[in-house]
Amino acid sequence: MIFKALVLVLVLVIGQAQATRLKHSEWERVSVLSCAIHFSELDWAFKDGDGFYDKLCDYEPAFGSWVSCIHEQLLEVADENAFKRSLANINECCLYDATERRPRTLEQYYSSLHNATHHMKQEPAQPEVLLSYPVKMQTVLRRRLNNAYHSYLRNFDDSGVYGGVLCWYFVAMMGLAAALQIAWVKPWLFRLPGVSYFRGKYILPTLTHNHAGYVQNGWAVGLVPTKLETLMLSGYFLVHTFALCYNYHIDPYNMVFPSRFLQWLRLVADRSAILSFAHFPLIVLFSTRNSILEHWTGFKYTTFIVMHKWIGRCMVIDAIMHGVAYKVFAEITDTIDSTNQQLYWKTGVLALYIGGIICLLSLGRLRQNHYETFLYIHIALAALFFLFCWLHVKEFGWKSWIYVSVGLWVLERFQRVRLILRFGIAKAQLELIGTDLIKMKVPKPHNWHSQPSQYVFIYFLRPTICWQSHPFTFIDMGDELLVVIRAKKGATEFVRKELVRQGGRTSVKVLIEGPYGLSAPLHRFNQSLFLCGGSGLPGPLAYALKMGQSLAQEPNKSLHIVVVTRGLDILQAYMDLLARLKYLNVDLQIYLTGSHKPSYGSIDSTEKQVFDHIDFATIHRRRPDVGSIIKSLVQDSPSLAICCCGPPTFVDMTRNLAADMALNNPTNRAEYFEEYQTW
Repeated sequence: MIFKALVLVLVLVIGQAQATRLKHSEWERVSVLSCAIHFSELDWAFKDGDGFYDKLCDYEPAFGSWVSCIHEQLLEVADENAFKRSLANINECCLYDATERRPRTLEQYYSSLHNATHHMKQEPAQPEVLLSYPVKMQTVLRRRLNNAYHSYLRNFDDSGVYGGVLCWYFVAMMGLAAALQIAWVKPWLFRLPGVSYFRGKYILPTLTHNHAGYVQNGWAVGLVPTKLETLMLSGYFLVHTFALCYNYHIDPYNMVFPSRFLQWLRLVADRSAILSFAHFPLIVLFSTRNSILEHWTGFKYTTFIVMHKWIGRCMVIDAIMHGVAYKVFAEITDTIDSTNQQLYWKTGVLALYIGGIICLLSLGRLRQNHYETFLYIHIALAALFFLFCWLHVKEFGWKSWIYVSVGLWVLERFQRVRLILRFGIAKAQLELIGTDLIKMKVPKPHNWHSQPSQYVFIYFLRPTICWQSHPFTFIDMGDELLVVIRAKKGATEFVRKELVRQGGRTSVKVLIEGPYGLSAPLHRFNQSLFLCGGSGLPGPLAYALKMGQSLAQEPNKSLHIVVVTRGLDILQAYMDLLARLKYLNVDLQIYLTGSHKPSYGSIDSTEKQVFDHIDFATIHRRRPDVGSIIKSLVQDSPSLAICCCGPPTFVDMTRNLAADMALNNPTNRAEYFEEYQTW
């Protein structure tokens, strides 16, 4: 774990440093470019070559004028060492489009300067003949031109810095969350006045009444962030708005662009482009199955996907601003026809269209109803987006943002393959319980370890579904994993139908990728309440089985499990494990909310079989009053862990009840841990 964490930090730091290492506004670079722009526009007695730098690099009077201008400017704003460093920029320009040229040495550089100084003449206002001697630019013009280019090029550097600030904002958020995972930090914070109120008001509750379930608004379908996620995103939006709007330097003399409006257009176009690229590492980092960040921060994969979605949308908005601003700039300057023919323009337009399509698909029903199809379309479009972005900037720079992102993606894929190979191919035994519940047992390697409530991605090795992987919470039973699956669509429905054809029992080879996820620190609390609804039993049950073994040595602690289910099939699937709780002094409450009636007349009935196994449990045939259950436990204990997994409405209700408890019982420490995940 430490090695993986160090690798991740190293990739991020090196990548961010590489992405912002080039200083476009260094005076030696600015002086070389600004002086070159001016002297390339003069009429020299030189006819060979059509390249921009041909006359400056190959015609000695022009080269001497160029060097003299650079020298004068750098002595004013820097020093002689800056002039020496400018030779690298000179050679870069002269070798850019002419491979037959050789780099000049420092001795040759100074020789051209001294020669030009001895033969220098003032630049004529309106030369009547071609220039065949070194000329000196007017001092005022030189200063204004250099300052104008410095202001323009400084925007590139500032944009790179602000792009780094966007990345470091999330590093700070992750670091703060990691600090809160230290054992003594939260108990200390809870003793401070106002902390419980802040948690109950702004950290725990849902933003609206619906967070865990999909919300539909017309054709758009999506998930609403929690208040904590909304606060994090709001901070990011503020930082991004600051980065987009702050610190533009406008040239009052319009030396580079004809008007202030065109300056604004160009500066905003460049700033939004670089900020858009700065999102690349964040988008990849938050889309990967990075259990490292989960362990550091305690955030669920669901939270990372929320960040991934909104950062991606903001990136596309930046790209749209970049494209619109450049198009308007090209229209006003009458360069749109020639610009349309350039590779960078064509690939930029394609990348923008693909980014828009990705955003639209993420909001539609395809993602909700056909996730695997959406996922592979999403990956294919993302790969094309990366490719066209790389082609777009191939000649300009800023490719390091893409390189570090691809590096993170490759590192994560390597980790996933390693996890699959570590578990190996396993032969799972499957049993159909009821009509749609699949009980699966998978033998596991002896060196494979896990924690309660973790999950794995399972690949069923059947020709038509082997490319799909689905996440399932499991229970580690020592020599094997127990996974209970509610068949829905796609791969799980395919497996269910195969079980029906095989008479309810079969075996299938599978690949296991994981484990992923973080086990909550429930051992730090006096009481733990597990609320399980529907199929959300495996995580809380795994916690109870592990923690219940130590209850005999810790009489001041207690465990309570509340299971809410419509039918008996989920209890039947976990029947043997639930029976173990009898000897662990765990309070088990079962609420049957369906219309199932007692049927003890048949000795072989499913109900009698289940209830005989869990005869120690208290059975209720009604819905639980979750608020009263939580309230009674909060009042009886100084610290309570509330762990919930179940249907979306059940999870959201419990989350908001926990928030109310924090508001109304500030002196009692009650923490909420949500095991339900969806993306």
